Amino acid sequence: MRHNTCTCGRSVCRGIRIHALLEQGIATHLGFTCDRAAGPAQIPCIERNAVRAVQAMNAAPAIRGDGVHSVSLDRVITSMRQTGAHMSTCCRSVVALCARRLMRWLCTASVAVTLIGSVSPSSAAEPERIVLNGTVVSRHDPAVTVKLPESVQYLGADRFVLNDPHLGDFDDCELHAFVDSDGSGGIRKLYWVQFEAYLPSHPQLAHTYDSPRHAMIGGLDFYLDTWTSSRATPPTPGSDEAHLHALLAQHGYRLPDLMTVRLVHLTDATKRRELMIIYAESLAPTGYTARQLKTGGADHAKWTAIEAALIRRAKQSIAVKPDGDASR
Repeated sequence: MRHNTCTCGRSVCRGIRIHALLEQGIATHLGFTCDRAAGPAQIPCIERNAVRAVQAMNAAPAIRGDGVHSVSLDRVITSMRQTGAHMSTCCRSVVALCARRLMRWLCTASVAVTLIGSVSPSSAAEPERIVLNGTVVSRHDPAVTVKLPESVQYLGADRFVLNDPHLGDFDDCELHAFVDSDGSGGIRKLYWVQFEAYLPSHPQLAHTYDSPRHAMIGGLDFYLDTWTSSRATPPTPGSDEAHLHALLAQHGYRLPDLMTVRLVHLTDATKRRELMIIYAESLAPTGYTARQLKTGGADHAKWTAIEAALIRRAKQSIAVKPDGDASR
């Protein structure tokens, strides 16, 4: 099992908390209008740019924080879009002008980060992928979009480095978790999207999967395997599964007995980077427990039919689209 004892003091765990900085800056502009002064809308925008320069510097200390903040960047961007949609057209200028105004703020924020200089080693790396409306957008390794059903709830992301007692830090992971709940805190379905890359310090490592089964989704080849798991079995401390459990616990969720499909796509011939998508369902509707369905269990003979239907639902629920332009 993979482990993580990262203290966030190593190079891979160092990163500028751009998301926190942008969230602080953009959130304070929600509801602002492109009101015209002396004719052109540019006049108030020019003055606001000076204010934004100061604001960017004030927000910059967020990059030295622990990465925990109440409002995510994704939520702020979504709120900004909704605010704009509800504004009267007389209170806003053309979309292009609004976009340029936001881009000027982003550039100012980037300058602020540059002026701040190096980041404290205690800062953890920020997730690099973007999540909007149940869709994970990755610009590299691989450049894809992973679209999930609209019913899912996004719980958040976790970026961490796995550690092995013999290897030390060896694997950079970015985890995104989604659930489809029953409304009373129970999980009906779990979606776990994870991007992994072995660290350059371990060039000898490569992912190995021996599953003979494969699935083609969005034109990409995935290794496919399945299993059942009991809620009574705790995750291995420091593993990626332990990180998932911690993220679920933050939102008041605990995993039930599950039946799981794992899909793994290796991004290139080196087999050092992967996209892993896990789809899992509660076993409760089947009437069986994980122990009953596992190999040697009293009802293992029923697993073949249950597994086939599970795989079919997994493929129907997950849409993967390679994006050749995502890196631009």
